[in-house]
Amino acid sequence: MITLNNWSTTTINNDPYLAPELRKIHLQGKVTGHPCFPDGHQITTTRIIDADGLVVKTKNTTYHLGTIDPGFEAWLAEHRPDFDPENPITIIK
Repeated sequence: MITLNNWSTTTINNDPYLAPELRKIHLQGKVTGHPCFPDGHQITTTRIIDADGLVVKTKNTTYHLGTIDPGFEAWLAEHRPDFDPENPITIIK
């Protein structure tokens, strides 16, 4: 099982003229159990393509979300009061 701890979301393309719903969302955090990275290595994933609860899929990898980054959690508390920690990623299709 590949787990991402101290995770948060990020976008790679910060084009100010691109509508927020069109930006591709990625995860960043410290990975464990990944065959290509040592445990604790900080990574940024490829774009998220699907999410179901705490399981998030990118093009080639499925991640289980562990602990959330405390700074990101504080940001969510202020900006997303409806944030659901059991379903933290919303995919707009």
